[in-house]
Amino acid sequence: MKILYSIRIAVLATMLTASASLRAEDATLESVLPDPEERAAVEKVLAYHGVEPEINAGGRQPTVALYNEADRNSIRFVIDGESQRITSIRSNRSGLHNEHFVWFQPLDELEALFMDHTFDNKRTEEIEFDGSGLDALAGLEKLTFLRFPGGAFADAGAEAVARMPRVEELIVFHTEISNAGLGALSEHPSLRMIQLGPAWRPELVTPEGFAHLAAMPALEEINLAEIRLYWEDGLEHLAAAKDRIRKIDLKNCAVLPEDLAKLRAAMPDTEIEYIGFEEFIRQYDDGSLKFGGKLKREVDPAYIEKIRAAAEGTAPAEPEVTLEPEPAEERTWTNPEGETFEGVYVSSEDETVTILRAVDQREFEVPLSELSEGDREYVAGRE
Repeated sequence: MKILYSIRIAVLATMLTASASLRAEDATLESVLPDPEERAAVEKVLAYHGVEPEINAGGRQPTVALYNEADRNSIRFVIDGESQRITSIRSNRSGLHNEHFVWFQPLDELEALFMDHTFDNKRTEEIEFDGSGLDALAGLEKLTFLRFPGGAFADAGAEAVARMPRVEELIVFHTEISNAGLGALSEHPSLRMIQLGPAWRPELVTPEGFAHLAAMPALEEINLAEIRLYWEDGLEHLAAAKDRIRKIDLKNCAVLPEDLAKLRAAMPDTEIEYIGFEEFIRQYDDGSLKFGGKLKREVDPAYIEKIRAAAEGTAPAEPEVTLEPEPAEERTWTNPEGETFEGVYVSSEDETVTILRAVDQREFEVPLSELSEGDREYVAGRE
């Protein structure tokens, strides 16, 4: 009986495998995408490139892919096997222009767009792609992830993302985004991660850009690459968001040891990652640093030698830094009975605080117990 049972199981498994294989071979665009509007969107892309689809109906995520070998375009539509709706689009050199993104309006289950190397045609004056076509997708409520690295995504694209309040992650390294685009995103309500890498073009992201990053109300993670960083009027802007930003990855940025130390001191609760001075110098010297030739042409050699000294151990890799607290400003102090006076915080010790009273410029000590809860929280933040 056991032998007969095993034979039946083996036969059944073979039949199921053959059936699955048959289904995959016989799959059509209509069978994997029964929704007519979504199917029409894919058909428009196929017709635009003049190619037939490659359909993979197996597994939990069927796919419809196209490959245009002449122009090296590839686009893959990933489908949820249960709902049979498109959930992500992954492409390299998609060849799509701004006006083509309207084709994706019916994809209301779309969660992610991976659009690597989406270029504009530099040989014409007409702008074919800059990301502004994303305006057509502002109504897609599940679209939270956008990836447009290595292409012509620019400030117009950032302005479109600013009108997509549900986007949470934006990857735009090796693009044309600049301070203006970051400014457009500075009030985005949901953007929690951004990745930038201007390929050592200092004119794209300046201190103004760092101030815009710090202003983004939901931002928790910043990934930076190929930027020459400074503390003063640069990284110091990020410290204003120290209570919100959980992680900063500096990747292969050029940063002096003392400036990195200041950032760590100012943001002690933020995870700050860096490839390290030794690895940076290794890549700089052997030519593996991305766009390193541009850095070598434009950066003062003395700056690099300071990083080299840290890498070789002839200078402190990260000197200890204690940042002076920002000067206190005049504020209104209140006691538990609601009486108020104007004054400036001077110092605090144990259960008392020293205040410079504005009306007569006299310093005096006040027990914390005689101040309001808000005042006590303010003092705790200054300690």
